[in-house]
Amino acid sequence: MRDMGQIALGKLVLDPLAVLGGLLPMPQLAPQLLSGALLFACAPMNSVYPLFGQRFGLGDITAATLMVGTLAAFLTIGLVLWLIHHAGVFVTP
Repeated sequence: MRDMGQIALGKLVLDPLAVLGGLLPMPQLAPQLLSGALLFACAPMNSVYPLFGQRFGLGDITAATLMVGTLAAFLTIGLVLWLIHHAGVFVTP
């Protein structure tokens, strides 16, 4: 459980924060591009993730992590969509 939580947290929280930190200093980017990149970063890992894990003997944990990450992504994507829409983050009115 601990490993799955760390992997899902890294993908669903740290990855969007890294994208945000990397793209915010670029003022020439369109707000829609920044919003799209952030939403893409909030998505769960690809379905090929367990296949790579299986190759290295970690198929069970990677498959379970994909399921946990997909379920948790509803929260992260929903939160980012709410911030973009209701709080007016990134998109000009």
